[in-house]
Parts: sequence; C-alpha cells; structure tokens
Amino acid sequence: MNFGFVASLILVILAVVGVFIEIPIISNYAFWFAIGAYILLAGTRA
Repeated sequence: MNFGFVASLILVILAVVGVFIEIPIISNYAFWFAIGAYILLAGTRA
C-alpha cells in the first residue's frame, strides 16, 4: 500500500464518521474532506 492510498482512506473514513459524530473541524467540512480524499487518491493513481 502506498502513502496516498492510506491517507485518502483515513480522510474519507473521518469524513463519514464526522457526519454522525461531532468532530470539531471535520464535521463542518465533511463533504470537502471526502472530495479532498478523492483528489488525493486520483493524484496518487496517476
């Protein structure tokens, strides 16, 4: 596993958990964290 995949996986898990449980910054921007995780994943696959 490469670093980009693991980092994007952690970001998307935090974004999903942030929707259901209040995490100070992540809960407010959960959608953008998920988008950032996708961009990170797409950037590491290229």
